[in-house]
Amino acid sequence: MVEDAFCLINACEQRFPVHSWVIGEMHVWPLLRVNIFFRLLHAVTKDAQPAAAQRKGAFGRLSQVRSLISHSLEYGAAAWRDRGHNASPDATDVVILGDNTSRILINGVWYDRLCEPLIEVLAAKGIHCLHLEPKPVYRIPRSNSSRFIYPALELARLKSRMTHCDALPGGLEGYGEFLGYVTSRCPDITVPSPDDLVRLAQQTIFQADYYEAVLRRLGPSLAFVVEYYYSGMAFTLACNRLNIPVVEVPHGNHGVTHIAYSRWKNIPGSGFNTHPAIFWCWTAQEADCIGAWARGGALPVPVIGGNPWLERWLHGTDALVSRYDRRVAELKQRYPGERHILLTYEFDMESAARLIETAPASWRWWVRLHPCKLDSLPEVAKLFAQRGIGNIEIEQATSLPLYALLRQMDGHVTECSSVVIEADRFGVPSVVTTELGAGLFREQVATGSARVISDNAGVVARLCEAGRVTASGGADESRFRQALDQILAYAATDVADRVRFSWH
Repeated sequence: MVEDAFCLINACEQRFPVHSWVIGEMHVWPLLRVNIFFRLLHAVTKDAQPAAAQRKGAFGRLSQVRSLISHSLEYGAAAWRDRGHNASPDATDVVILGDNTSRILINGVWYDRLCEPLIEVLAAKGIHCLHLEPKPVYRIPRSNSSRFIYPALELARLKSRMTHCDALPGGLEGYGEFLGYVTSRCPDITVPSPDDLVRLAQQTIFQADYYEAVLRRLGPSLAFVVEYYYSGMAFTLACNRLNIPVVEVPHGNHGVTHIAYSRWKNIPGSGFNTHPAIFWCWTAQEADCIGAWARGGALPVPVIGGNPWLERWLHGTDALVSRYDRRVAELKQRYPGERHILLTYEFDMESAARLIETAPASWRWWVRLHPCKLDSLPEVAKLFAQRGIGNIEIEQATSLPLYALLRQMDGHVTECSSVVIEADRFGVPSVVTTELGAGLFREQVATGSARVISDNAGVVARLCEAGRVTASGGADESRFRQALDQILAYAATDVADRVRFSWH
């Protein structure tokens, strides 16, 4: 299904002038490309689809006002309780837009595994960073200082509902034919109408206006964004308006099977203004994938910097990793099992329960919830309790650092979680139980680190026979620092000379 979705998207790029679709000054194809791709996948998983249109009229605005008030109260409570970690919006060298959900609990505080390694190395160079957090997810106490900004973004979104933003003349040429083409091939999904697309775009534009005002006040020379293709697209647009180089930091999968990074066609000569200037890549494989279409100059460029948080756990020699090794070992003694299996289901916990019931009762299952679904822990625990399943651990499996678990697990089972990629790095065999997962992790399936098995008996049999292998790679701090140095040099280059910057 992933390949089918890519084929449809690429056919649209070849058939329609998507490179010229503009609303306001914003190139909308990157927004639409991601939107349609995930609609296709959600239609298969039966998960809730992204909203095709917001509620219209006064009722829609009233709903949004209520949401703004509710989230503002949550923001105020979190900011007050953790006021010692509220960053001041002062002039800064670098702005980093995180995603809130990458914070993990380390020794009683919430550490941002994607942003803080960058902040720490930049601080050692005397470079000041301001960390912004855009989502209504407040994990406190924070490990570092940051600034919560969700109410301001929600206010910008509300303002966008009260203003109409017309497409530029000819800005959506051929869009009607595009709608017909997609819906005739995929009748189960709803593609945004022109009016819906205008609303989506103007929301992004108004939030970009907010970010632009913030960036003008702060005066950074460089920016980072986690996941440019979701809430980061407005930030990316604002940075591009101001010629501030923006580096995209991946959250997880950013290879050949991810629509935001792979197989782009029909790109404007000057690039999309909703694309980052630089893609930070964990390995050469992702860099090759992005480099196949993004070759620098006016287009983005991939830079291999590694995943410093992951590599720290692979290396496994510092005090933090040793402390968690002991912690997990103690938990395994307290909750013994013939085999210890990490389970990362996101959609169907009933199926997960049936799988556990099929496996030997002597196994221990570490049920880890998705970072965006932490509130569902009581409901999931109740489901397993009602079925009399006791050989599980949910709370510790969810709260402990993922890499602390992967260092000591015997196997991993998932529907479609990107933990497959990280398990591969730690030498932990994975079983993928859905067609969607098979498409997303075809590289791991091809190498044998993951198997695609849908029946429970087959999953159990695979977990019985599979064993850990030697973890791949270790810490390469020099690569991380070299990548940062190159990016800093690029940011210091005059705007007119950046197209000729020599990347190596």
